[in-house]
This record gives sequence, structure tokens and C-alpha cells, in this order.
Amino acid sequence: MKRAATFLLMLSTAMVFAACTAPQPKVAASSATAAPATKELQRTALANTAAAPAPGGALSPEAIMQARVKQGYRPVQKDGQTLYCRRESQTGTNFEKKICLTESQMEDNEKHAAMMQNDMNRPRGTNCVVYKCQE
Repeated sequence: MKRAATFLLMLSTAMVFAACTAPQPKVAASSATAAPATKELQRTALANTAAAPAPGGALSPEAIMQARVKQGYRPVQKDGQTLYCRRESQTGTNFEKKICLTESQMEDNEKHAAMMQNDMNRPRGTNCVVYKCQE
């Protein structure tokens, strides 16, 4: 019995050591995930509309509005500001809630989502207990 426990201890130690010293795989960031979400919006808007971008690469307001409508939003004018609204399901209920955002809020949400996706795609080191791991 004591021999089996010693064998299992040595085996588990060897496995931890092997896991910590193994080289970490390198994951290259693809251009699709590295690109900001606003670039995706521009690509979508240009592909789905006949509007050409304004000088400097900016999209016209009509092209942006058409791209947002294709994403399921409805433009609404309120207090001299254009809001994009849609109904979204709430988690844990069958009720829907009306969500309205300005263009800048939508761009901030898209940038945040792109950063979160890039962060989740980034390679990480392992959590080793006995030996210091390489990251």
C-alpha cells in the first residue's frame, strides 16, 4: 500500500513537471479578430449599400443608418439626437425590453466586444502549483 502511494506521488509530480516545462503554443491573432468592430460596420455598410464612403474613409450617415437597420435596429429621433432602438429578450424571462443607444454608445459597445474577444483569444500560461510556469 505504501509503495502504491509513493508511486502515485512520483507519477503526479512528474506530470506536473512535464506540464510546466512544455512549450506554450503560439496563437497568431487573425486580422478578423484584430480589426475594430467599426471597421466591420464599415465593411458591412459598404457591401450592403450603394453609398460610397465620404472623403477620409468615413461613412455617410445614410450608410450607417442602413447598416444599423440590417442589424435589427430602428432609427428614432429624440431631443435632436438619432437613437437606434430594438427589442431584446431578457435572460430568465419571456418579456422583451426596448434598448435605445446613440451611435457613439454603439461604437463603444462594439469596441468593448472586440477587445473582450481579442482578450479571450490570447494565449495563457498554465497554473502550476509546484514549479514556476512559463507564460
